[in-house]
Amino acid sequence: CITYGMRGMITLSVEVSGPDKDLHSGNEGGALNEPMTDLVRILSSLIDSSNKVLIPGFYEGVDFEEVSKRTAMFESLKDSIDMSKYAKSLGMD
Repeated sequence: CITYGMRGMITLSVEVSGPDKDLHSGNEGGALNEPMTDLVRILSSLIDSSNKVLIPGFYEGVDFEEVSKRTAMFESLKDSIDMSKYAKSLGMD
């Protein structure tokens, strides 16, 4: 089970299951779907190349005018944040 969180506002859970044992691709390849391939396909369908969420209804109730205001506010602060220090604080040296 993989839980995919969106900035703490919403959490989506996806569970993919497969056979009880490993199936060797040389023996069973193509006969059954690979659970990992199914999972990758599901995860890749959640957002587009611009990080727009593609889940139907996801943006319902979003006040895009407020989003624009907050985006502008955060953009004005970006030069005051030391991203290398921030990354280091998260263990991302």
